[in-house]
Amino acid sequence: MPSERFLKLEKEKQERIIRAARREFSHVPYEQASINKIIRCAGISRGSFYTYFEDKEDLLAYIFQEEERLAAAYLQERMEEYEGDIWLAVHSWLRRLVEAKENFLVKESLRILSYAGIPRRLDLINRKDAKREYERVLLDWLLRRTSPASLGNAPEEERIVLFKVMFSSALITLLRIYTYPEGMKAELREFDILMGILKRGCMSADAQP
Repeated sequence: MPSERFLKLEKEKQERIIRAARREFSHVPYEQASINKIIRCAGISRGSFYTYFEDKEDLLAYIFQEEERLAAAYLQERMEEYEGDIWLAVHSWLRRLVEAKENFLVKESLRILSYAGIPRRLDLINRKDAKREYERVLLDWLLRRTSPASLGNAPEEERIVLFKVMFSSALITLLRIYTYPEGMKAELREFDILMGILKRGCMSADAQP
């Protein structure tokens, strides 16, 4: 994660560094990404880079974390729109992300993920942000704002696992659609089927004596 020195930089300089990093990570596989190219594009020295981030892993983890924050904020908007119905909110959230996949920043984010891979993304975030503070904040928010009618009487631990499965499945679906756009309808259909299975599981468990 970035140092306090990076966080105290002027916003324009922060954005310039991150733009340079996103450009590099979205054009070559992670192993080939060059810190030299990033600092040259950003107009900073190598010494300065290492006062901001430990290494390129640290930088990529920060990019992933910021994207996670943006996606979570967008999901929260959908939750407000659908008055706490997590199923409708996630359905709308994924569709709108798919519709936006041609947006430059979204396309760039998907290229970064494609080159880095989902396993590396999860590993980096878990190692570089071991406390997962933001994830806990989001999960706590979802626990409070999800309508009881959406998940029945599922215990909190099961709800948290369900939320994580939803998000992971949506991310995988989005990446598959970006990689194989001709399969978009089939991928969305499979996602809907999975959500239906999960929803029926929640409702049937609630109905048991």
